[in-house]
Amino acid sequence: FAWVNSTGVPLVLRALWFQLATAASSGSTVMDVNVNGVTLYPTGKPTIAAGAVTTGILVAAFTIPAFGVVTVDVDSAGTGALDLTAQLDVA
Repeated sequence: FAWVNSTGVPLVLRALWFQLATAASSGSTVMDVNVNGVTLYPTGKPTIAAGAVTTGILVAAFTIPAFGVVTVDVDSAGTGALDLTAQLDVA
């Protein structure tokens, strides 16, 4: 997943949320969120536990510079986890 802040002004990432269409039967699905290639979560990365389908809403306060690129990488996927959706709330 990648999103570019093409507004020309800095924006604040206020919240984010992840959901799976199919929950993992074992193991957690762990995501890393980056701005311009730098992780926003050096520890405590967003995680969806086995059997669950969402992280719930994660409150955030990270600045995305003008023309900055937000990427989401899956660091590990639980067994059987399918179709990850990411939602970003920016202002």
